Amino acid sequence: MTVNVSPETVYVGDTLNIEAVKAIGGDPIEDANVSIDGNIIGKTDSSGKATYKTDKSGTLELGLTKEGFEDQEINVKVKDLEAIFKYSNLVIDPLEVSAGKNATISVNVGNTGNAAGNKSVELLINGNISDSKDVSLGIGNNTTVTFEHAEDVPGTYKVEIGGETATYTVKEKSSLMLYILGLIVLLIIGGAAYYFTKGGGDMAKLSEQAKEFINSVKPKK
Repeated sequence: MTVNVSPETVYVGDTLNIEAVKAIGGDPIEDANVSIDGNIIGKTDSSGKATYKTDKSGTLELGLTKEGFEDQEINVKVKDLEAIFKYSNLVIDPLEVSAGKNATISVNVGNTGNAAGNKSVELLINGNISDSKDVSLGIGNNTTVTFEHAEDVPGTYKVEIGGETATYTVKEKSSLMLYILGLIVLLIIGGAAYYFTKGGGDMAKLSEQAKEFINSVKPKK
């Protein structure tokens, strides 16, 4: 005797489909006694089938017996109803940001299980938990979870949420003083060109004027 049981994964409240067939030829076995945990619950029909509705979690001992056939016993695991959370569409915006500035990190979270549930969604940066948010989802529901995150040290950072991964880059902070000095250099070059082509001035005087201007825009300590 060969016994087939479905579904492969059984939850509380599911109906077990039990089928008894001959090991050779696969013909159905009618009137085989079906027992659960030692208690007979019925017999297989003319197609060799029987059903049983589960009402508790744990391991059930399914037995089938019939005169002329070797007895069969199968352990069936019945699971509690559970929420199963799936993650997708991890997005980082922008992918390149200045040190100290926030990057927006979002991910879609869905419940593909057969029960409502709660989940703590954890944001990992370079393998370390940086932040977390709690979500509650019903069966088949989904939501987008968003984090704001900043790093002060330039470099490439790995982001992970629920097995989804991505990377983004942190650049050095932009210096206002560099912009100012760059502007001064451009002004000096432009002024020098005009000074020597139009005014016939000397370099020493121009250099002294440039130093005075640079000192005037330096930040006070």
